[in-house]
Amino acid sequence: MLLLFIFSCYDELLRIACYYDPRRVITALAIYCSIPCVCVVVVVVDAQWTGKWTPVDPKSAHVVEMAKFAIDAHNKQAHTDLKLVGVLKAETQVVFGDNYRMTLEAMDGAGGGGAAKKYEAIVWEKAWEKFLGLIAFRKTWD
Repeated sequence: MLLLFIFSCYDELLRIACYYDPRRVITALAIYCSIPCVCVVVVVVDAQWTGKWTPVDPKSAHVVEMAKFAIDAHNKQAHTDLKLVGVLKAETQVVFGDNYRMTLEAMDGAGGGGAAKKYEAIVWEKAWEKFLGLIAFRKTWD
């Protein structure tokens, strides 16, 4: 969309620059030549970030919200009663939305006693649709 807008402005930019002041032709040509370079840089930088897992603060409110969703969704699917103790580690990945990969600490809320266990959960969020999905939930053995 941005590229279509930029390319549609080229002819108008050159016409206005030449009509008002011939000295502006140099400025118009400089802009004409530099815009495609800027667009290429933006596309390349964006491509590098998409799909890469990047660390996020495990104590942030949004990450804790994703962790609570993961525990609740797992409890419904597996008929368990896990209670979130905390988020130990969190990463995010930009896809068609955002994936959150979290290492969680949870306890059995059904009176199991015992120590908290570690779990890994991946939650897919599409914020513009207000969609959350549990992609994976598993116990870790470390």
